[in-house]
Amino acid sequence: MRILVFGDSITQGFHDLERGGWCNRLAIQAMNVSVESDWETDVSVLNLGIGGDSLDRLHERFETEFRRRCSDICVTIFAFGINDSMSDTEGNCRVELTAFEKLYSEYIALAQSKGKVILVGLVPIDEVQLNPIPWFQTHSCLQSNRDAFNAVVERIATESGCSYVSLSDVYDASTHTIDGIHPNAVGHQLIFERVKETLEAAGIL
Repeated sequence: MRILVFGDSITQGFHDLERGGWCNRLAIQAMNVSVESDWETDVSVLNLGIGGDSLDRLHERFETEFRRRCSDICVTIFAFGINDSMSDTEGNCRVELTAFEKLYSEYIALAQSKGKVILVGLVPIDEVQLNPIPWFQTHSCLQSNRDAFNAVVERIATESGCSYVSLSDVYDASTHTIDGIHPNAVGHQLIFERVKETLEAAGIL
């Protein structure tokens, strides 16, 4: 079984110099499970995270990448929302909340045609370090926006029958990130453990 993971720089593994991020840690775990079962359980994880991606940008690549990598039953994990929720000086988010919900629902519908879908909630942030964002001075990451987008992800998961992985309490952003948003190695390990628990509970790993 393939597990496809779509997301942004956090999914891609930015700033985890030990094991390349929570998704790469998940890929290693899947490989261990496969080898230790002598391939009776054959699971592989494909990291399809791209730094800076938001749901509207995913639109440019999702259907092509999904169909090329998921010819049979697969599990799809989505981890989006932080980039979408960034707001400019006038308070406009990069992706408007209703558009975010509509796009997410479309992606989920396609992914569910091939198997189980898991939605990962937004990571904790440290607004003090992100208002404005040092590397994107025209925008900020605000706690209120983060919470609003996270609530939509959780609601969509419930309404569409997807598993939901809450990261709201997974770590302290002031301690486990390198810049208020991107996890350090310990932060990535904590996310990995939370996602792994969900996959194990569903009998996938």
